[in-house]
Amino acid sequence: MRAIILAAGLGSRIAKLNPTQPKCLIEISGISILERLINHFLKNGINKIDVITGYRSIQIKKKFSKIANIKYYPHFKKTNNFSTLYYFKHLLKEDTIISFADIIVENTIIKKLVKSKKGITAAVDTSAIRPGTMRVILKKKLLKYIGNKIVTNQSEKANGNFIGILKIKKSKIKIFKSSMRKILRDCKKNYYTEAFNYMISQKIKINVLDIKKYYWTEIDTVSDYKKAIKDFK
Repeated sequence: MRAIILAAGLGSRIAKLNPTQPKCLIEISGISILERLINHFLKNGINKIDVITGYRSIQIKKKFSKIANIKYYPHFKKTNNFSTLYYFKHLLKEDTIISFADIIVENTIIKKLVKSKKGITAAVDTSAIRPGTMRVILKKKLLKYIGNKIVTNQSEKANGNFIGILKIKKSKIKIFKSSMRKILRDCKKNYYTEAFNYMISQKIKINVLDIKKYYWTEIDTVSDYKKAIKDFK
C-alpha cells in the first residue's frame, strides 16, 4: 500500500500567516501538518509515501526527503489537484490512500481506511456541514455527489463533508484513471474528486467511512488555524 499526499497548492487564503512556507509546513502544537500526516501513515505500516509538491517545493524536500518521495508538479500555479494527480497517475498501481496536505486527522481514521476492503472508500463526516469544505450527498451509505458545485438536478441536500482523504483498492485503480482521462479536458482546474462524480454517473459504487466520532480539521484559512490551536490546547 502507498499514500499520495497532494501538497502542490499555493495556500493563498492563509498566505499572510505563513508567507515564506508552504501551507502544509504550518505547525500545530509543535508539529507541522505534513509531518503529523506522514507519521500517521508510517504508524499504520505505509512506507511508500509520495508527496506531490509545487509551491516552495525545496522546503518540503529538505524536511522530508529521507522518509518520503518528494515529487514536483511544474504547473501548480495554473491548475488544481485534478491535474496534479493525473500528472502522476503512474504512481497509482496498488492499494492507495490519497490525501490533501492541509488536513489534520486522528490516527484512528487512517487505521480504518487501511483496513477497509471496499473498492473505494471516502472518509466523510456526517455530524455537521462545515462551511468552506467539500460537501457530500449520501444514499444508503454510498456516495452520490461530492463537491461544492450547485447542480440543477440535485434535489437532495448535502448531509456531510468529505474530509480530504480516501482509499482506492488496486482493483479500482484502472477505472479511476480511465474516468480521470475521460473528463480531463473539463476538469484541469478542478479537484480530482470530480472523477468520482463521473464514476457515480456510470453506476460505479463509491463507499464511505463515516468518521463523525473522530477528530479532523482542514487548515485552509487563518480562522481554521486559530481553531486548531485551541483544539490542541
